[in-house]
Amino acid sequence: MVKDSHSPGKKALVLDSSLSGPLSLIAEFSLLKEHGIEKIYHIESESLQLSNNQVLFLIRPTIKATKMVRALESTEVSKISVYYAPKRSAVSERILEEESVYGKLHIGEFFFDLVPMDKNIFSFELNDSFKSLFIDNDIHGISDIAKGLIKLCSLAGYPVKVQGRGSCSKMVADVFQRLRKESERITPKKHRKSGVDSLIILDRTVDLLTPLLTPLTYEAVLDHLFKIKNNFINFEANVLADPNNRKISLENDPVYHEIKYKHLSTVSQSLNLIANNLKEGYGVSILLFHQEEYKTANGINELHKFVSKLGNLQSQKTCLEVHIKIIEEINKIFSSLEMKEIIENEQLAIMFNFDEKEFIETMEEMIFTKAPFCSTVKLLALVSQTQNGLKKKHFDYLKDEIVNTYGFESLFSLLNYEKIGLIKQDDSSKNPFPTIKKNLNLTPENTVLETPVDPSYVFSGIAPLSVRLIQQSIEDPKPSSSSIFTFRANNSEEYLSKFSGTPFDFIENETNHALDKAPSIITQISTVTLEKKTTIVCFLGGITRSEIAALKLLESIEDQNREFIIVTSDIINSESFLSQFEKKFI
Repeated sequence: MVKDSHSPGKKALVLDSSLSGPLSLIAEFSLLKEHGIEKIYHIESESLQLSNNQVLFLIRPTIKATKMVRALESTEVSKISVYYAPKRSAVSERILEEESVYGKLHIGEFFFDLVPMDKNIFSFELNDSFKSLFIDNDIHGISDIAKGLIKLCSLAGYPVKVQGRGSCSKMVADVFQRLRKESERITPKKHRKSGVDSLIILDRTVDLLTPLLTPLTYEAVLDHLFKIKNNFINFEANVLADPNNRKISLENDPVYHEIKYKHLSTVSQSLNLIANNLKEGYGVSILLFHQEEYKTANGINELHKFVSKLGNLQSQKTCLEVHIKIIEEINKIFSSLEMKEIIENEQLAIMFNFDEKEFIETMEEMIFTKAPFCSTVKLLALVSQTQNGLKKKHFDYLKDEIVNTYGFESLFSLLNYEKIGLIKQDDSSKNPFPTIKKNLNLTPENTVLETPVDPSYVFSGIAPLSVRLIQQSIEDPKPSSSSIFTFRANNSEEYLSKFSGTPFDFIENETNHALDKAPSIITQISTVTLEKKTTIVCFLGGITRSEIAALKLLESIEDQNREFIIVTSDIINSESFLSQFEKKFI
């Protein structure tokens, strides 16, 4: 809780709407009320009519939000505190200075720490984290991320190995190691063996390919089509007709939790199985209800259990009906010619049944029909990643056509995509992707979708590169720096470094030290059993829900006997990933 929440008196909290969801995941309104928050307003309102003398702002460092603070300062409000999340910006401070109100306000920063998104899945909720880290080179949050990982390890245990790929990941790892040594000097150690064998930190730049692929697992498709925000989805009328029931909570949905990591082609079958189990459950309950033991005083406790069970069955039935309607709409979209062509183009680019002439024709059609900008750029980026760029004449031609069609603003996006190597010209060097694809088995034969045994099921036969890197690391029995994340055994490190950055690793003594547990939002982490190995995986620049599904599959493989704790700067899909760079100067 921020400092000003402890000052006496009733307060109004003014929130950026993008922060209200993450805040609700870590603090319910009852907790805010205990700290004096009487009412909550959103900064996006046209005008703020506040009756409180004390106002607390929790906002993004945008120009619009900062100007709302300035407008409120001129009213009769006696105390205004402004907290920027995750940090203040030079522009926001300059606005307040120019308006001569900078010295009249209490200004601070609020870092969300680890926000629990699901069991063993945590997010720092850093919007546009990829752009901040890899375009703007803003490393302000590196130390905060390292501190968050220290907190997590104080609960789950410190890893024997810290390893990863990428420049930002290396910075986080360095700060993590320094903080770890400092904490061990200050805090008394409690020696015990731990199931936490490694912390793996990856830059998103290690795998730019995965966010470009169309997801094919249920949860990832929901996010792709309808946008999951803080475990809620707002559906349109064509999906859910009842206007009072279009905002669906996924957090306590038993049907959703059973099918969210399943491949799209198997979801209908799974829902059918759930429906049959519900029918059997109702039938057994009714049969038991008519038995004599329920009609006596001695059976009253059993009757309570029966009523409770009926309520659970009814709740599950309601959830089932919702997901049946959703999957019907999804199936319509994915059976359309447009979606089939999108997936086919992706498969061709990955599998190397690639025809340059056909690709140019496809791109021309998308540009001339003004397909969504994100879809057009996604295909260009996908081919750039798998073919090591385009010939200069084709690259320049397509860039010109995109700018002519989508407007001058699109040029800034294209320049940013070029800056990070998402789209690129062929530099005449050898394409590293075929070697990586072969050596890491990114496209295994005979991928099983119904009962998957390989992460490639998430894209119907294409494994996420990031997950393959993680998989190779945890399958390596020797914690030696010569084998971790380098793959010299299959002679692909030369190509992998060009494609995915330089690896690093730190090896600690195998004796693990766990710090005293401090109260924190990350106490929602599941109890880690010492029999299981646990790997903490941290993505800088965002993780996709397809990668989450792939990691959860690795958990379910019996011979792995492993649990993953997933940490990310934010959860992304192809649209949120690509849109970070739209209409923004470098």
